[in-house]
Amino acid sequence: MGWEKFTQSSIRNFETPVVVITSTHFYYGTVAVKMCEIREGKRVIYHIDELNRKIGFEFVTENLDHSYAVFGKKGTTTYRSTAHGIVALCPWVKSVALLSDVRERRFHLRLDRDIWAAQLCPAFEYRVLRTETKSIPSNASGIYRYTNAGVIVYIGKGNIRNRLSEIGREQWQFDNIEYSILSGEDKQYEWESYWIGRFKDSNNNTLPVYNAIAGRTS
Repeated sequence: MGWEKFTQSSIRNFETPVVVITSTHFYYGTVAVKMCEIREGKRVIYHIDELNRKIGFEFVTENLDHSYAVFGKKGTTTYRSTAHGIVALCPWVKSVALLSDVRERRFHLRLDRDIWAAQLCPAFEYRVLRTETKSIPSNASGIYRYTNAGVIVYIGKGNIRNRLSEIGREQWQFDNIEYSILSGEDKQYEWESYWIGRFKDSNNNTLPVYNAIAGRTS
């Protein structure tokens, strides 16, 4: 058999500025450092758009109120700044920062006037016990997942409380419900599909057990 060119299904774009979020810091990649003109002495002011799950980064040279120092990461061409405050105060950011897969914590930066903006993913920031579902707002719609002893057994979309009462689900084995509120069916479908795809990527192309039973293969 002759030589064949190896190809990857997903190749990182090394020309795109990115930021990686952790529970303690924002890390700015090499391209971001260049395009955002980050260097020693620079500071950053954070802006948040909670409704659209966006974080903005405004890089400045003055030590302004509510600005944070940007540090070079030793031995690399990347920089970082603290994320403690935003992670502590914004559950939708914290849920992303705690994701185990770095690919799910890496976001493109796009310039919006003088602010570099990162569009975060919804990451199931709300969590309730199955026995406490009355605490879920009756009009809460978005994406959700059921977990049983920490294992994801179903990923879905729609009205979180109404879906619980669908025929047959009372027999399902799960102890927690995790969800993110999203408006618009298109967005809900987009992110339901995203998280089902991520689950399959991490689980040998298999679906959560009740997705497989229900035939939900988004």
